[in-house]
Amino acid sequence: LHLVAQPELGVTIDNAPSGPMTGLKQREDLLLTALAPELRGLPAQPEWDAEVRLVKLSSLPFEDAIGGFSRGQYDVVLGGRVDSLPLAATGPLSRGTVRLDPAIGLFGFDVVRPSGFLEGATNREALAMAIDRSAIAGQLGIGGWTPTTRIVPTNLPGATSVVAERWADQDIDQRRAVAASRVSRWRAANGAEPRVTVDLPPGPGSDILFQSLARDFAAIGVQLVRAGEDASADLVLRDRTARFAGARWFINQFHCSIAQRLCSDAADNFLELALGAGSPAEEAGFLGQAENALLEQNLFIPLGAPIRWSQLRANVDGFAENIWAVHPLFPLSRAPI
Repeated sequence: LHLVAQPELGVTIDNAPSGPMTGLKQREDLLLTALAPELRGLPAQPEWDAEVRLVKLSSLPFEDAIGGFSRGQYDVVLGGRVDSLPLAATGPLSRGTVRLDPAIGLFGFDVVRPSGFLEGATNREALAMAIDRSAIAGQLGIGGWTPTTRIVPTNLPGATSVVAERWADQDIDQRRAVAASRVSRWRAANGAEPRVTVDLPPGPGSDILFQSLARDFAAIGVQLVRAGEDASADLVLRDRTARFAGARWFINQFHCSIAQRLCSDAADNFLELALGAGSPAEEAGFLGQAENALLEQNLFIPLGAPIRWSQLRANVDGFAENIWAVHPLFPLSRAPI
């Protein structure tokens, strides 16, 4: 059912709106009104609209949205990501609460320029080993965030087997010792200091993330530099929620038909074998081998689950955290379904 609900599978009749709400443009805002049940092909409900409220939708920069929330102009702020997280009003006088979605997806760095120090897969792995992922959550001030060293989450809903995190038998100091030795060997062989550039979206949350990563990489002898606007970078943030809760979605994001610079022919072959698998266990085995093939290349450095947050007042009904980080507007109108 979740696949059928994707926007690409939406159906229109004679190009007429088919959703549960009508919209009216008002300057820069959109006023949304829930349709009565009889207008949606359902039996009429007495006093249906007694508690229904209008939903006013505004699209704003996060600084303006949070400022308006603090002043009582808005009841809900949606669409928060890591770059805007520190803007959330969380002080003792805040009139709302921050809600973090248990999102699933990909949040990490694509190695888009595997040259210099990043030319070798073991050197790229050194960067992945150096990152203290649990510290990132503390520095961003969020609880319940799930870090990971893998492409497919180990806690994926419906998973038939438990896959261990990488380097689970080593603590952060041991991992950094291994990574630092690789950096030393590269420095001795090349007579240069390893330097890596990273592209991050603007925002205070990105600043915190950059500072955290810069400290982690410095611990193994690698300098991290933030790329300027419109400048190319070695590492580019990938921040995307999953479209469905299956290992295939995660591995497909690196298919050679989609991400040629990051893909693996071996992973694509295992993915094809999974399509013809004779049992769920066999399919899971092929998908696991596909993920391992991608991890061996270390062209994607995972951090954890995508960070998605919202802020809303206590009197707001119809909001629920979910793994898709999607929040329909119809329930916010309080209209009975």
